Amino acid sequence: MKIRNLTINCYYALESQKSTLKEIEIEICTYSTEFEILRNCENLEVIRILEPNDENVFKTFNTNCCNTLQISSHKSIDSSNIIQILEKSGSSLQQLEINSFRKGINLQSLLLKILMTTCPNITYLFFDGIKLSVQFLEFIGGLQKLQFLTLDWMSMNQKKR
Repeated sequence: MKIRNLTINCYYALESQKSTLKEIEIEICTYSTEFEILRNCENLEVIRILEPNDENVFKTFNTNCCNTLQISSHKSIDSSNIIQILEKSGSSLQQLEINSFRKGINLQSLLLKILMTTCPNITYLFFDGIKLSVQFLEFIGGLQKLQFLTLDWMSMNQKKR
């Protein structure tokens, strides 16, 4: 299911699909109370959040079977907003894409710490806007199942645009 602007009609459709919905793409949406229905979609395997207008959208999901998480924003991404999804997904998470289009990832060390402790089964990893660090290299080195890696990093001297 792809959601561009959540409306009441969409809310009722989601309510009837909450036990069977496997994949959702949310694009250019602002958080509203209607998003709370997504908290009950426990079988979501693929979550794509593209260009959110409001980072509260990240806190909507309460699934422990997410195997693919894609977050894409032309703004800096605040890691604290996606920690809940990562912790709940844990060892189910296999594909992770975080794309900030070189705007950076805030609280990167927190993100890496959570990934190292809860998401050991990542096979596909895409980071845009990551800063290379010893912690990042340790994280990559610890991913025993990693098969695909794409990085577009920010140097320490590079300013966020």
